[in-house]
Amino acid sequence: MTHADCQAAIFYDPVHEAIAVIHAGWRGLVQNIYARTLEAMQREIGTQPQNLIVCIAPSLGPDHAEYKNYKQDFPQEFWDFQKEPNYFNFWDLSRFQLSSLGILDKNIEIVETCTACHLKDYFSYRREKDTGRHGTVVALKG
Repeated sequence: MTHADCQAAIFYDPVHEAIAVIHAGWRGLVQNIYARTLEAMQREIGTQPQNLIVCIAPSLGPDHAEYKNYKQDFPQEFWDFQKEPNYFNFWDLSRFQLSSLGILDKNIEIVETCTACHLKDYFSYRREKDTGRHGTVVALKG
């Protein structure tokens, strides 16, 4: 899966030896992509949220996540995750969404490294517009 500033999330169910890789930008968070992923894993393989381990790769941080039209684009429950006017902390929002699904806090790992802040280490659409992409690849041991 490729991404720049969006969240790349890995869901791992150690009980059923299953993984899911999710591309979650702000639109995905609005559409509850993490809940939809868990629902699919529950339906298909019987995943229980308390067994799930979730990791989120570096992504756009709150100092650069500016959304001036947030009142039109985001549901009101997102507004609590503003760091300052028009700037949102999607790391905290994602942690909240995941915890609300019953995923244990100790099983949620979010790398709070901003892709826009680290010019030499990460691609950032927000910073450069025309940029490369990161690749997230996950495999289970056979």
